Amino acid sequence: MSCVVPYSASTLIFTLLFILLITLPPLTTPLRLPIPPLTTINNDSTRRTLLNGLTQLSTISLFDDNIQPDAPASSSTPYISPIPSSPSLPSLPTFRTRSGLEYTIFSPPPSTSPPPPPYGSLVTISYTLSCLTSSTSPLQKVSPPTLYLLKLGSGRVIPGLDEGISSMRPRERRRITIPPKLGYAAGGGPIPENFWERNRLNKYTEEMGVTRYGRYVFDVEMVSWREDEGDLGYYGDRTVEVEEFERLKENMRMQGGKEVTEKFEGVQGEGTVLQPDRRNVEKVR
Repeated sequence: MSCVVPYSASTLIFTLLFILLITLPPLTTPLRLPIPPLTTINNDSTRRTLLNGLTQLSTISLFDDNIQPDAPASSSTPYISPIPSSPSLPSLPTFRTRSGLEYTIFSPPPSTSPPPPPYGSLVTISYTLSCLTSSTSPLQKVSPPTLYLLKLGSGRVIPGLDEGISSMRPRERRRITIPPKLGYAAGGGPIPENFWERNRLNKYTEEMGVTRYGRYVFDVEMVSWREDEGDLGYYGDRTVEVEEFERLKENMRMQGGKEVTEKFEGVQGEGTVLQPDRRNVEKVR
C-alpha cells in the first residue's frame, strides 16, 4: 500500500532543503547526495532517502576543508618545547660518566626547579630518538617528540637513559648519547609504538653491529617527577644507623656463642635514602 505525501508536507521539505543549501559553506568540490526529485516522493522508501539526504546536508559542514583544527598548545608547555635537532654542541657543556655515557646540556633547569628524582620516582619525559651508525654518518632520526612515563631505577628502560635522566631536574633539556652496551642490546624501553619507527630502530641497531660503532642519541626534556604512592620501598635503599651498625657487628662476632673471625665490612651512615650515584662524572668540554 502506497502512501502519498501531502502537498503541504512536500512544500515544507522543499523549504527546509532550500534553507540548508543557502546556509552551507562553499564547497571546493560538487556536492553529490542521493536525493531524488521532489516529484518522485510517493512512498516510504523515497521519503527515507530524502531524510537521509537532509541529515547528510546538515552535517556536511563538519567535514568542510575550510575548518581548521584548534591551535596547538603554547610552546611554554614543557613536553612540547622544541629541542634543537643539531645544536652547536662544541659550545655547550658536555659530560662523560664512567660508564661511557655522554650528555650535553641544552638548557639548564630554572633556579626554582625541584632537585633530581630519587630512585623509585615516577618521571615524565619528552624525548626524541636518533641514531648514529658510524663516526661519519649524520644523525638518523627514529621517532618524533614523544611523552614517556617511567619508574626510575626499575630496569624497564635501557640503562643509558635511566642513568642519563637520573641527574636531571624538571624543565632541564639535554642530549644523552648512549653507547650500544647501555642501549637496546641490554634490553628495555622506550620502544617506538609506530611500526615504521620500530623498523628503523632495528635497522640502525643492525648497522651498528656491522660497523662496530654506534650511538643512541636521546634529546630529552624532563617534564616532572613525583613519588610513587604505591611504591613498596624496593628502590629506597638506606644506609645503616650507627647503633644498628654496631649491633650488627656484635651479632656477627658472636654466632651460637662462638666468635666469628671473618672480616665484616660495612658502611656507617645517617639513615638517609640513597640518591642516584652522580659522582665520577668528568667534563669533556
